[in-house]
Amino acid sequence: MRLSILFAALAALLAIGVSAQAQICEVRYTTKNQSRYVTGPVNEECGWPDELHSAPFGNWGVDTEYSGRVDGHQFQGWCRYRRLTDNNGQSDMYCEDSWLQWHSCTSDLARFRAPNTDFFNAANGREQQTIGGTNEHGSGVIGLNVSCPVDTDGDFHPDSGGCLDLLRRDIPVSGHRMKIYELDGWPLLFNDDDWVSTLRFPTLYAPVSGISCDTEWCGGGRTGSFRSSTLGSSRVVSASAAVEITSASFVNNGGCCDPVNDNTCN
Repeated sequence: MRLSILFAALAALLAIGVSAQAQICEVRYTTKNQSRYVTGPVNEECGWPDELHSAPFGNWGVDTEYSGRVDGHQFQGWCRYRRLTDNNGQSDMYCEDSWLQWHSCTSDLARFRAPNTDFFNAANGREQQTIGGTNEHGSGVIGLNVSCPVDTDGDFHPDSGGCLDLLRRDIPVSGHRMKIYELDGWPLLFNDDDWVSTLRFPTLYAPVSGISCDTEWCGGGRTGSFRSSTLGSSRVVSASAAVEITSASFVNNGGCCDPVNDNTCN
């Protein structure tokens, strides 16, 4: 009985060793978004004393499962260099930088509340929608098991297996999420970015058609179909997302592939 348990344990260890040495093609990809829409409420940029920046507009950034937010064009809004009139009849310039910003104090301050077609650019002055196009908001890397590169025609150049295996089907990226923040941009101690909402997506697929590959490397591809955030996501913000392969490379973790002679370790 004890011997059978020992043999079973050794078999399990050997199985782990084999899987740990599997060959992979390491796929690098970017994630993109479009169709950005905000129904509110959002109250993350309402001015002093809670915020260092002036109310009510702010640039928004995105954290994903693999990459972080930046003060850039990750989640473009609609306001840039605009003269707007609030509910008190006061007219002023807003959004005076290079970003397309979002109204980020939609209900806490009466002067900025809906309905107001100056401060809300959709749904008759009650909601917001982007005027920007497609934004790149993140990147990631996944390792997909592939077979060893093989030379099938005897010309001393592998022509099968490796990253060529990727061309069999579109690449799935599961569990993608976008954590959206209103950005304050102050460094170190004064960095006070505020979480706005989290969007979750069904499995996204990166197309492989048209990609140039050999056994060791693949080039970039085209953007996949955009899919909307799921019902389990935020009801404050919505968007659609897609994924695009940027490159891929073969990684021989086991050190046992022979691309010229017989494939003995696949």
